[in-house]
Amino acid sequence: MGASKSNNFYKWIKSNLLLVFTFVGVILGAVLGFGLRPLNLSDKSILLLSYPGELFMRLLQLMILPLIIASLITGAASLNAKLNGKMALRTIVYFLSTSLLASLVGLVLVLAIHPGSSETKELLGAGSTKQRNLDLVDNFLDLGRNLIPNNVFQASMESAITRYTEEVIGNSSIITGKTLHYRSGTNTLGIIFFCL
Repeated sequence: MGASKSNNFYKWIKSNLLLVFTFVGVILGAVLGFGLRPLNLSDKSILLLSYPGELFMRLLQLMILPLIIASLITGAASLNAKLNGKMALRTIVYFLSTSLLASLVGLVLVLAIHPGSSETKELLGAGSTKQRNLDLVDNFLDLGRNLIPNNVFQASMESAITRYTEEVIGNSSIITGKTLHYRSGTNTLGIIFFCL
């Protein structure tokens, strides 16, 4: 009876070896981190200790985009055309509605809480709602630009954003121009739209 339990345990370990190694690595990393903290290591030592983790994260980031694209294309190919269109529409509507909700919640919280120093608010004033409305409109325009990327390879590395050029006059700043720039980061919405 005891031998069969140990055999079952070893079979389970063998079939779940990756899971076991992951848990052992997390526990070992936590113990090592808490154990080395009191030693006040130099920045170079910390950099060398964190290097394997950085390589692992880069490897995950390298693999995630092809896996997502392949998964989406395979899933979309297995559906019929009518169901595929409905699924794509639902995905886009869901993403746009959650982005709108997040923007509105953020805007309401900023207006209600006024984060930051009260001294800065007294110095700069309450701010203008006109500039906030421009920011909100440009955010939705950027959302549309990111929804339909002009280059799928660029979308895998960069996303579109509107940048403002401002001129400070007295205590207020005036927006003098807007330009379209690309910032580092995956344009997930554009890649999903391309795959569907």
